[in-house]
Amino acid sequence: MLQDGRVRIQGVERGFKISIIEGLVSVFASALSGSMIIPFFIRLGAGAEELGLYTALTMALVPPSQFLAALILDRWRANRLKLMTFCALAARLKWLLMAAIASGLGGGLKEAMVLNIALLPLENLAGLAWSDLIADLVDPAIRGRAFALRNTILGLASMLGFTTAVAIYSLPYPLGYIYGFALGAVLLVATVPLLYLYGDPIKPSGGASLRLALKAVDWRVTLTDSAAMAAWNSSVSLVGAIWTYHLFNVIGADESWVALLNVAASLTRMVTNVIWGRAYDRFGPKGVVKLAGPWIALIPAAFPHLRSLNGQLGLQVYATFLWTGFSLAAFNYAISVDPAYRHVYIAVYNSIPALASSASSYVGALVYERYGIVAFYISGVARLAALALLMRIISGRGVKYEELNLSANFYRLMFVSRDLVAYAAVEIFYAVKLIYAVFILLFLSWLLFTVYYVALKLIGSFPLKP
Repeated sequence: MLQDGRVRIQGVERGFKISIIEGLVSVFASALSGSMIIPFFIRLGAGAEELGLYTALTMALVPPSQFLAALILDRWRANRLKLMTFCALAARLKWLLMAAIASGLGGGLKEAMVLNIALLPLENLAGLAWSDLIADLVDPAIRGRAFALRNTILGLASMLGFTTAVAIYSLPYPLGYIYGFALGAVLLVATVPLLYLYGDPIKPSGGASLRLALKAVDWRVTLTDSAAMAAWNSSVSLVGAIWTYHLFNVIGADESWVALLNVAASLTRMVTNVIWGRAYDRFGPKGVVKLAGPWIALIPAAFPHLRSLNGQLGLQVYATFLWTGFSLAAFNYAISVDPAYRHVYIAVYNSIPALASSASSYVGALVYERYGIVAFYISGVARLAALALLMRIISGRGVKYEELNLSANFYRLMFVSRDLVAYAAVEIFYAVKLIYAVFILLFLSWLLFTVYYVALKLIGSFPLKP
């Protein structure tokens, strides 16, 4: 299954391979639509307080919808593939309605926000079913590298999607939003059949009552993990609702900035996913959090002082590199619990942090309205405090990991760092080759188009006489 530290794709279930194909299209489509929802609200007239309230309501709805999703999934877990497919279809159709709002056919800011909030339960059910299913398609011993491989491949699609978004959202408002939302909706809906083709090799039994489902959960582990993640998420969410607002209204960005920043993030994720995957499989979730967490706390303090596009691009690369490792560790940590109650654990693991984030996002918006960029400094300090709690609680469950002790193993870490740098250089080299190939393809396509255009113009200049 492993050879020279690399994941051989035949070592995973067929459904995981299909998930890569489905993910390629879905990620490309999401880059055209989902990444622009907050800028769209701002275009419709949303202020910092409205965005804070929207984010708070969205987060507050997560706990009830997650528990409802867990109960539904527990009752019909044998049909989790059908649940995932149907809910994903319903949730993805919303982008057609968003395109209609952008085109002026009906609705405004209030309707757009209500639509996104109303469909959140379906998105949560689809996401919970997906997380529960995808965990059974990969050997636990290689999850870090397997998902890093998937994320790296999807990073290419994301980068191409955001590059396309730069051109689309450079169009005058509201044309960019109409085309971006409509094209994203068509592609997202078109990939729904691929979700069903994942298959379900296990088809776990369902039908347990609420009492039995709750009894199966290891509540000590579940609640401590959720509390630690709640502290971390709330520290991040303090500036979650106002980040894009500050970028647009104070720094002076527009949609093209957002698209370019997303391109930089996608390229960074594509290059660094495999690096973090190797680190996760070697050191486990605690080791990865220890490496990435402290540096994430510096991001909000630097953000308001970088008022140029180049400065924001540099910060985006720095932040994406760190968040790629942290997110990979958090996801794999969540799905590594006992499969008997994994779906309930994930629901609680998502719900308690969401509830904390709901309050902190609105509080952050109010602090920003009154004290300005002080809110970003508070977020940085809060992240350091939350990280200290997270490091005390997070465990190395799953396969056995090598202990990452920065002080006692500094000499050994020098060799590990050398390997990671060498591997990163290889990944960067292949990424540059890939970007160069895409550029050449686009250039040759442009030349071909030019030749046809000139030929047709010449033919048109000498019409045949009857």
